[in-house]
Amino acid sequence: MPRHLTRCKDPLWAGQALGASGGETARAAPLSLQIVDGRDARAAVLPEHAVELRIARNDEMTRPAEGLWDFADEPPRGSTRFITVDLPEGQSYAAGDHLAIYARNAKVNVDLAIERLGVPGAMQVVPSGASGRFRHLPIGRTVTVRQLLTDFIEIQEPMPRRALAAVVAATRCPNTKAALSALDGDAVWKVEVADPRLTLLGLLVKHPAAELGLDAFVEHSAAIAPRFYSIASSPLVSPDACDLIVGTVHAPAWSGIGVHQGFASTHMRDLAVGESVFGYLRRPNPPFAPPQDGAVPLVLIGPGTGFAPLRGFVQERAALDATAPCHLFFGARHLLDAALVQAQRLHRLDAALLLAVLHALHSLALG
Repeated sequence: MPRHLTRCKDPLWAGQALGASGGETARAAPLSLQIVDGRDARAAVLPEHAVELRIARNDEMTRPAEGLWDFADEPPRGSTRFITVDLPEGQSYAAGDHLAIYARNAKVNVDLAIERLGVPGAMQVVPSGASGRFRHLPIGRTVTVRQLLTDFIEIQEPMPRRALAAVVAATRCPNTKAALSALDGDAVWKVEVADPRLTLLGLLVKHPAAELGLDAFVEHSAAIAPRFYSIASSPLVSPDACDLIVGTVHAPAWSGIGVHQGFASTHMRDLAVGESVFGYLRRPNPPFAPPQDGAVPLVLIGPGTGFAPLRGFVQERAALDATAPCHLFFGARHLLDAALVQAQRLHRLDAALLLAVLHALHSLALG
C-alpha cells in the first residue's frame, strides 16, 4: 500500500491533526444542529390565546364582471374569498362569533421598505429595549430584517405625528428638512398627512432625501393589530372548522403613492390551502347570535360581506329544525352581481335554504 495512504492510521494524523484528541473522543461528541422556526419568534409576542390556524379552503367567490357594466363608469369589483379554517383540538365557537386574524405585511410593501431604508433583507438583527412599547417586538431574539418588517409592525398604517419629528431630526438635506418641518402645522398635517392616510414609508418615498434608520422606522411603526371577521358557519354543522367570507380592497392609495390593498384581507386572499395564520376565536360583546327557539320568526339583513354571520344563522336554523319563517335580505352594488355572487355563497347551505325566503337587493342600476 502506498505510504501516503497508511498515514491515516497514525494517531497523530487521524486524531490530533483533525482537531480531536483521539478517535474515541471524536465518536463520542457528534455534531448537533438545533432547528429554529421563525414562527416561534412571532408566537412569543402574540397573546397566549392566539394559535396557528390551518387554511382548509380558499376559493374565489366573485365571478368575472366583464359584460355586467361599463368599467369606464365604475371600477371592477375586488376579490371576495370563501375561506375555511380548521380549528385546533379543544377550540369551539358559536354562530355569530368572530375569528381574529394576525396578518403579515405584503411582500411588495416589505420589499419597498427594505429598498428605501437601504438595508439587506437577509441581515440579522437582535431588537433590544426595556420599554413596554416594544412588547410587540421580538426582544432578545435573532431575526432577519425581512421578518422584522413582515411579522411585527404594520407598514400600511398612517404614520403618527411623532414619526415626523424623527424624520426631520435624521434628515440632513436643508430643503427636504424644511419641507418636512412644514408638515407639522395642524392645517397642513390634516391635508397632506392625516386625510390621505400617508404612511411613514410613504413619506420616505415621497421625499427621497429624507432619512431614517431601521431602528427608528420600526420604533415609530404600529404593532400589528388583529382584524376581526364574522364567522359564516354554525358549529352545529361544522364544529371543527369555521367559514369566513373575506372581501378585499385594491384601489389607488389616497396618498397618491402606489396602490392600497387591505392589510389582512390581502394576506388571507393569498394564503394557500395547507398554510396557516395566527388567530383566535372571540365572542362579541354584546353577543350577536340567532335565537335558539326555532319557533321565533327571523328577519336577517346583510349587504355585501355583511352577509357572512347570517349564513351561519341560517345554517343553525336548519340544524335546529326551525319551523318559523326566516327572511334573508342580501345584496351588492348591482342586482346581477348580487344574484351571481350570493348564489355562490348560498348554495353551500343546502337544506338550510329551504327555511329562508331570499330577497336580492342592489344599490346601483345596470348600464
